[in-house]
Amino acid sequence: MRQLLQIPPLLLGGLLTSGAVAQDYFDVPTLYTRSPEVFRSMFERARCETVSGIIMGDSQETSPGGAGAIYVPRLQFEFWDRYANAPETPLAPMAASYGTAPVYADWLLRVANPVPGMSPSRLPPASLPPGLSAGSTSTLDGTNANGQWYPQVVLLQHDAWDVHPYTGLRGKPYFQLNDQIYLDIFAATNPSSGEVRVQASYAPTSTPLYSAPPLAEFVTSMGLESPVPAIKSQRIGPMPYSPTGYLQVSLSGTDPTKLTDVLGARFVNTRNPRGWVFTGLAAGGYTIEDSLNHHADSGPVLGALDPDVLLISFGANDCGRGVTAEQFEAWLVILINFVRQNTRPDLPVIILTDPYRRGLNDQQQAQYDRYPRAAYDVALGDPLVCSVNSRRLTESAGWTAGFWLPFLWDNVHYSTAGAFMKSRLEAKTLFDAFLPAPPCKIHTRDVPCGSADPCYRPKNEFRMPD
Repeated sequence: MRQLLQIPPLLLGGLLTSGAVAQDYFDVPTLYTRSPEVFRSMFERARCETVSGIIMGDSQETSPGGAGAIYVPRLQFEFWDRYANAPETPLAPMAASYGTAPVYADWLLRVANPVPGMSPSRLPPASLPPGLSAGSTSTLDGTNANGQWYPQVVLLQHDAWDVHPYTGLRGKPYFQLNDQIYLDIFAATNPSSGEVRVQASYAPTSTPLYSAPPLAEFVTSMGLESPVPAIKSQRIGPMPYSPTGYLQVSLSGTDPTKLTDVLGARFVNTRNPRGWVFTGLAAGGYTIEDSLNHHADSGPVLGALDPDVLLISFGANDCGRGVTAEQFEAWLVILINFVRQNTRPDLPVIILTDPYRRGLNDQQQAQYDRYPRAAYDVALGDPLVCSVNSRRLTESAGWTAGFWLPFLWDNVHYSTAGAFMKSRLEAKTLFDAFLPAPPCKIHTRDVPCGSADPCYRPKNEFRMPD
């Protein structure tokens, strides 16, 4: 565990006076951490390296196929905009299909699992984090262990073409296509298991094409047949390069008599690793307690993902179930400890509190108003936690109890305007605090990586026009 920096705390949006009792969200800073250098270092490092995060929350953080289908891609975009690059995709789940209404594509990903394709995984549900699905796969001749004919297809949508149309993000080249794109595969061991076969090809459109001729084939060597339970990963590639079309991979097993339990896959750009990416581990209707109780054995998967930062965004459902601010704070601490115990003890954490919601009684509303204070108290006690008072940020911008209609579809879920506002204000607050530099749009100078130049890009690298 690295030495914690002994530096003054960072308080934005108002200082608390000595001895003040702050319980209401407007008495809490919009951003607070005891260790700003820890977070500045992470934001600075993303100028040249990849910062990979996970987002844990409820329906507002579910994407694709959930109420977060606008908010999560917009948050991804806000971070892309600062670094002008997407270095990785989120993790694509297995035994899943999405990419058209009503389940739009994820940020930079579209997946397809035609029938008969992957079957349900042999892994117990409690061993998977929220929102992540695994699948069992075999060979593709129909006479195999699970009667499978079709592979799981994961398509790299470098231009986010099939994300929710209300995001306004379709059609721009966010992920750079080149000859140094790799694929990370995550799978589980089993006493009877094959490996993973990957065939790479290009589809002419954003729709997966099963008949596309394979341009390259890879077979993993993770040692998945083992009596010792474990989650393993392997990076394969590079993938074949084409300046046109959409890169796609087809995943299947290697043994007709055995299944292979695959958890997910993600594309990685090793030539241009700069920037941030988030994988959502959220479920609709969840509270923090649900996330812990229903996924108590998901630690090995979290460890395999090896995140650089954890984002937490709960609250709307917790208060609806009568969770007090004190209980909410305690659950936050338990969740942070659980993730750190399974990843690394010095994992930085950013807590994003929820904005105003409707439908609460007076007692619930009084507790909900104190949730930002609970997040702030966690940051007071933990030097590796940064609390962002999104409730205060959004209310200051006009999202109030008296003016909620433009920002909520119903009592809880963000409208398009609400998703835009929350993601924009959260990103701006974080970047103003930890990397106050303008977005990188066009830059032609060659500056050594790691210099003070916030818009450094290697020579001849892709440039996003204004």
